Amino acid sequence: MKYIDALISRRVTADWTKERLYEKLKETMGVDKEPSEWTVEEASKAISIITGRFE
Repeated sequence: MKYIDALISRRVTADWTKERLYEKLKETMGVDKEPSEWTVEEASKAISIITGRFE
C-alpha cells in the first residue's frame, strides 16, 4: 500500500487533495473499502488506474 500511497501523493494538487484522489480512485474501481483492506487484485487494479495502464 505504500507504493499506491506514493503514486497518489505525486498527483496531489491544490484542487486534488490526497483524500479526494483516493475517493475518486475507489469510485473508479467500484469499491467502498479502505485501501488497507484491498485484496491483491484490487491493489493491482488501483496501480493500473493510477499509472494509466488500463486492461
